[in-house]
Amino acid sequence: LATILISAIVMICAVYLFPIHQDIAITKVPFEKIESGSVGDQIAKLLTANDFFELLSRKSMLALIIFSFLIGFATLQSGEKGNAFKSFLDSGNEVMKQLLNFIMKMAPIGLGAYFAYQVGVFGPQLLGVYAKPMGVYYVACIFYFFTFFSLYAIIAGGKRAFKVFWSNNITPSLTAIGTCSSIATIPANLDAAQKMGIPSHVRNLVIPLGAPLHKDGSSMSSILKITFLFAMFGKDFTEPSTILLALGITVIVSIVEGGIPNGGYIGEVLAITVYGFPMEQALPVAMILGTLVDPIATLLNANGDVISSMLVSRFSEKTKW
Repeated sequence: LATILISAIVMICAVYLFPIHQDIAITKVPFEKIESGSVGDQIAKLLTANDFFELLSRKSMLALIIFSFLIGFATLQSGEKGNAFKSFLDSGNEVMKQLLNFIMKMAPIGLGAYFAYQVGVFGPQLLGVYAKPMGVYYVACIFYFFTFFSLYAIIAGGKRAFKVFWSNNITPSLTAIGTCSSIATIPANLDAAQKMGIPSHVRNLVIPLGAPLHKDGSSMSSILKITFLFAMFGKDFTEPSTILLALGITVIVSIVEGGIPNGGYIGEVLAITVYGFPMEQALPVAMILGTLVDPIATLLNANGDVISSMLVSRFSEKTKW
C-alpha cells in the first residue's frame, strides 16, 4: 500500500510539473454536462445505492464490490449449510469468466475501430493529444523505476542489496515488457528472487500475492488517466480534496484490477463513475491511454513484487545481503 501511494504521488508531481493543457484535449472530444457535487456526496454515491436493483448499474460499481464481499464473508460463515450456495457461486463465477473471456476476444476489434475512426477524423492531432501524457508517464515511470526501486533496495540491505537486485533484475524486466502481464512474470520473478537470496517462504508468498494486488505501474497510470480526463473535460485537478479522492481511487483500482477478470477496464469505469464523467466519451479514451502505457506499467507492477519481497524479507526475517 505504501509503495502504491508513493508511486501515485510521484505521478501527481509529474503531471503538475508537465501539465496537460486543457485547450488541446477539450477540442478533440464532444463535451457534455458533467455531474458535480461535494466530496461527501461523491463518496456516498460511490459506496451506496438507493435501491437493490441499482447495484447492477455501472454507477454503483464499488457498492456492488462491497456487497459481493459481504456475501462472500457470510457464505464462509454459513459452514456446511452454505455449501449449496458456495457451489452456486463457484459455478456462476466460472460462467461469468467464460463470458468475459469471450467478450474480451472481440473487444480489440471494437477498440481498434474506435481508434481508426479517431485517426481518420482528427489525424495527426490525435497523436499529439496522446503524445504528451504518454511522454510524461514514461519519463515518470523510468524515474520511479531507477530511483525509488534503488532506494527500496538500499533500505532492504544497503549497497549490497542494491547490487544484488539490479544484477538479477534483467530477466524479470524483459519478461514483464514482453508479456505485459504480471502473472506471466511470476516464474521469472521467483527465479530472480531465489538468486537474490530471498527466503523461499517469503518469495513464494509475496510474489504470487503481489502479482494481482500490488501494482505501482497501475497506480501511476490511474493518476495519469484521471488527470487526462480532467483536462479533457475542463475540470480543475488542483483542489486537495480532488487529489485525496484520486489517491483513494488509485488504491481501489489497483486492488480491483487484480481481483476481477479484465479488472483494468472495470477500474477505469470505477474512476470515471466517481467523478461523473460521460462514460461514452471518457471510457474509450482511458482504454486507449491504458493500452499505450501498458508495457512500462507492467514493468513496474512485476518488478515491484520482487523489491517488496526484499523489503518483507529484511523486516520480517532480518535477511542480510
